[in-house]
Amino acid sequence: MFDFLSAIKTAKIESYMQNIKSGTKQVVSGLSSSDKGLFLGLAGKGSIFVAKDLVSSGKIAEQLLAFDLKTQFITGPYENAMGLKDTFLSYDFLSIVSNFVRKKIDILIVTVDALFQKVPTKKSLQENILKLEKNKDYDFKTLAQIFVKMGYTRSDFVSNRGQFSIRGDILLVCPINFDEIIKIEFFDTKLEKIAKISFDERKFVEELESVEIVAIDYQEQEENLLNFADKIFFDEPKQLEDLAKNFDWAENFVAPNKIFESKAKSQTAFASLDAKSFFKLKEIINFQKLATKKYIFDLKELLIDLEYFKNSGKTVYLFCQDQTKKERIDNFLEQNFVFVDTIKETDKFIYTLKDFLPYSISFLDSKSVFIGTYDLFKKEKPKITNSKTVLYVPKIGEYVVHNIHGIGKCVGLEKLKFSDYEKDYFIIEYANGDRLYLPTEQTDTISAFYAGEKEPKLNKLGGVE
Repeated sequence: MFDFLSAIKTAKIESYMQNIKSGTKQVVSGLSSSDKGLFLGLAGKGSIFVAKDLVSSGKIAEQLLAFDLKTQFITGPYENAMGLKDTFLSYDFLSIVSNFVRKKIDILIVTVDALFQKVPTKKSLQENILKLEKNKDYDFKTLAQIFVKMGYTRSDFVSNRGQFSIRGDILLVCPINFDEIIKIEFFDTKLEKIAKISFDERKFVEELESVEIVAIDYQEQEENLLNFADKIFFDEPKQLEDLAKNFDWAENFVAPNKIFESKAKSQTAFASLDAKSFFKLKEIINFQKLATKKYIFDLKELLIDLEYFKNSGKTVYLFCQDQTKKERIDNFLEQNFVFVDTIKETDKFIYTLKDFLPYSISFLDSKSVFIGTYDLFKKEKPKITNSKTVLYVPKIGEYVVHNIHGIGKCVGLEKLKFSDYEKDYFIIEYANGDRLYLPTEQTDTISAFYAGEKEPKLNKLGGVE
């Protein structure tokens, strides 16, 4: 991986890193969203970033891809003001924080609303894990009791996260921290095989040597989410404070005057210099930007700027993402008499790299300029990697299994109009007459239910038996 810190190091960036190491509370100003992503990446693992909005934090998360850091979002609480819990939101929330405290996630990006959710203690999250390993002995009866104690529901058919079943020597469980079903095969008491099975088609995905299953139920729900981090980053604290005032608070949530408190040693705010807030700083570092452009529409603009950067004593790094794009840029530069690979190293001021950095970074006091991939090439649309070759299309009257809501019955197909456009929806009926309107392009979330001639029992909408 490219050494960003060595390449862009300045006295101010050294102060920023030293303050993180020493625990000096600092305000860093003058940064764009892409800059914040870089600074968050430089700080590294064990960080929680409190976002002022999801748009800018999405760009920050993109920039973090350059650091090969595992990043996850938590966008809100899983309870409402009446204390009612959204089951599947709670599964996502708990599995993410569990993975974070167990260092399986490097950086957590959270909203202000998410900070109001009471969470289990760090100790209970670390301890309430069931680890199963191949070639070890286990007792079925004891395992069933452990699953129930952890909050899992025993079922004849595993159709949702949080369920498990035992049939003969086979245990099927859908942990809240997996997108697949885990199939565990025993010979007597010895665990012989652990495999991931796809939710929709029940096909083999991969074999595992061991599996860690996160609990659903915890005794304590009182810890502040920010206490899980080694390093905290607040994005515009004054705006965060204003957002907190608009939250629909109730007694089941963390007290408003406590949500920004943390035991984390290192705390940094990305903020404007004149914005007063809850964040009490000890040091201010102000950065000044050096403007760069988007060159995707006219690469000749790059030639002009390269000449300017050279005359300003800057070293320019062009992040091309892969070998093919690097060769394209190398050829373009060579055709315009800008030679990258043939000049002496001491005279070199341009480096074309196969590394990926989405957005450009440049500061007035730095001797380096990073030109991002998305400023050199058009952003590629994500490739769809659905393993299905043919989408399942349910027939009217057919029973289906939704990967969240469970067993339902397809009772119709209807065209509905929202705003200025119409879409086709399959109508899936659940227990008590509740209905799910499923867009036809989302049929990859359902599969046919096969249970012989016997009619299955419908789940409640939300996946509850």
